[in-house]
Amino acid sequence: MRAAPSPIDWEGLLQVAREAATKAHAPYSEFYVGAAILTAEGEIFSGCNVENSSYGLTNCAERTAIFTAVAKLGPKLTIRAVAVVNGRGVPCAPCGACRQVIYEFGPEATVLFRGHNDWQQCSISDLLPYGFRLP
Repeated sequence: MRAAPSPIDWEGLLQVAREAATKAHAPYSEFYVGAAILTAEGEIFSGCNVENSSYGLTNCAERTAIFTAVAKLGPKLTIRAVAVVNGRGVPCAPCGACRQVIYEFGPEATVLFRGHNDWQQCSISDLLPYGFRLP
């Protein structure tokens, strides 16, 4: 029998994400975003958004955190949880591209983000009901 996963320290993840947001490179939008991911092994990785004057080359905080984790741990990364914050305290769910990348490495991950009224916690499958993965 498999042991139940330990509770997620959301406040700890949010603090890591807040710190990451302070490092964002957002001179064009001035919208500073930070993310923290928790792996299945209990490691935490953070990321911030990095804008570019050629807007299509901008990278979101969630993908920065995930790509950093893959660079360190390799492609067998399994994401358990993702926390997303922004410097304005406004609603900020992961974008579609980030949802797909989260799903790639954590199809059972839980995501915490600022919603319209309060913090929202939901599964990545709720955010991306038909996520794509190759068999």
